[in-house]
Amino acid sequence: MRSTITKLRDLASLRRRLSRLQALRVAEAQANFLLRVSGVTEAPVSEEVITGIQHIQVERVEAPSEAFAAALWSHGRWLILLNGAMTRGRQRWSLAHELKHIRTPGKTLPATSSSATIRSVCTQRWATIPQKKPTMST
Repeated sequence: MRSTITKLRDLASLRRRLSRLQALRVAEAQANFLLRVSGVTEAPVSEEVITGIQHIQVERVEAPSEAFAAALWSHGRWLILLNGAMTRGRQRWSLAHELKHIRTPGKTLPATSSSATIRSVCTQRWATIPQKKPTMST
């Protein structure tokens, strides 16, 4: 049986670059699929829609203030690290944003041997992020 993540990825053509309009259509189709398989019919959408996906683990960790979140593949699952010092709204937005990176594969951090090592890699990655925080409009 194919995983939910694989099914989400199947909705996108990964062989070619998508226009902005095509990418928005794919994202909408993926969101509708996820809501359908989760049984969600109205807002608000619970975090459990994402945290309940097989092979996804979410942890809230201490991180530099300019770091919002990171997603890494390790030990047969995706680990999404959220900056626990951020507001719940920011953590929720970051969780959805990291799912976007998972459902649309691209660059990820290397697999590591333990959660402590993953946190270390994230801390190193977050240390390289410029101090300017991104805007929510993109």
